[in-house]
Amino acid sequence: MIEDAPNAPYLRFEAVARHYGLTMRQLSAKIGLSSPQSLYDLKSGKVQRISRKLLESVEQYLPEINTTWLMTGDGNMLVSSSDTPGNHTQVIGTNSGTAINGGSQVPAGADAQFREYVFRKDAQVDELLSQNGRLLRIIERLTEKEEENQ
Repeated sequence: MIEDAPNAPYLRFEAVARHYGLTMRQLSAKIGLSSPQSLYDLKSGKVQRISRKLLESVEQYLPEINTTWLMTGDGNMLVSSSDTPGNHTQVIGTNSGTAINGGSQVPAGADAQFREYVFRKDAQVDELLSQNGRLLRIIERLTEKEEENQ
């Protein structure tokens, strides 16, 4: 199952490439990337989340791709035809036969709000990881000083 794989975001990009009959290099060019490296970084696990820039490229060049699905695996790969501008609701599709959000309708713009929420949370996680690294370095220095004093 794609959602369980460690490189799930890359696997979803592979599904998009297959949908269009493209290689990953061709897909990266189609979404305006100068090289496919950011996609391969997802594959290798070097990068585990889709960057905001990459997501915005997909939105710009492939507006029919459901970016919530691309980020999370929830819903359908393609935006349904009812999700055209001017509609006030978005029908959430299904994933592996399980209704997402009970198949109910969500106000327009909820997808963008969700993505913004995810980006804010990712930034918070990154900051906490950075703080954790700084604290570990402080502990290491204090431990070294204590060992020198003994």
